Amino acid sequence: MSGSEKHLRIASPLGFCNGVRRALDTVEALLQKGASPLFVLHEIVHNNFVVDSLKARGVRFADTLEEVPEGAELILSAHGTTEAIFRQAAARCHVTDATCPLVSKVQQAAVEAAGNGERVIFFGHLGHPETEGVLGHVPPGSMEVVESPEELEKLPPDDGRQVCILSQTTLDADEVALMTEVLRKRFRKVRTGAGICYATGVRQEAVRKLAPEVQYMLILGSPRSSNSNRLREAAASCGIPARLIDSPAEIPEEELEDVTELGLSAGASVPDELIKATVSKLRDLGFR
Repeated sequence: MSGSEKHLRIASPLGFCNGVRRALDTVEALLQKGASPLFVLHEIVHNNFVVDSLKARGVRFADTLEEVPEGAELILSAHGTTEAIFRQAAARCHVTDATCPLVSKVQQAAVEAAGNGERVIFFGHLGHPETEGVLGHVPPGSMEVVESPEELEKLPPDDGRQVCILSQTTLDADEVALMTEVLRKRFRKVRTGAGICYATGVRQEAVRKLAPEVQYMLILGSPRSSNSNRLREAAASCGIPARLIDSPAEIPEEELEDVTELGLSAGASVPDELIKATVSKLRDLGFR
């Protein structure tokens, strides 16, 4: 290890957002009431530590409704779900909806825009629960999903309709702004609706602000977490090495041997307990 003094610089804000806290408070309230068995459709949030901790307390996670017994207590995850699945769940279970209010806002915006005959262009990742949930609230074919700037060229030409741009709440804010500007040049009538949530934006901004002051950035978050992956990309876009780690055990000690200025941030679904454990491990490695 280098003899130079080693500094740990922590981005602020980092960790839990209000939507995640709300979802986990929902689970906690039902556990306190003695709900058993308690099911969650998909992961309540995309964090392995959180999910494993809840499993240890008896919470069961289901990939499909068929795995949930009729009459069971069922929580819908923070990422939201399709309207059809919500109705099916409500018809057979005692449902508590833990969808993040900002995700619900995007769903409603899509419904209203499609209902008004607007052309809805959605920036998001196909297969992600949030994107699939929004798609499931509008008629098939009424929303065009764009996953990357490269896909903008594949969009059909302007058909004269008002274009409504919406986005998954956990995308990179700068990339969304860039894609929006491209569409403003291609289409005559463009308006922006619900999209990047405040928590996502400010965490990305904090990482970009910190990046010039460090040599290496660690992002705490699970691989399936969209917002955590975007934090890593935000750091990397500033020209520094950046690694996503799921826990303190994944800290790349060899890569940090010659690092004297280290940055740390954490995704919006990472609990304080895990952040503190990671900081403690880094202190043990000599970072002050």
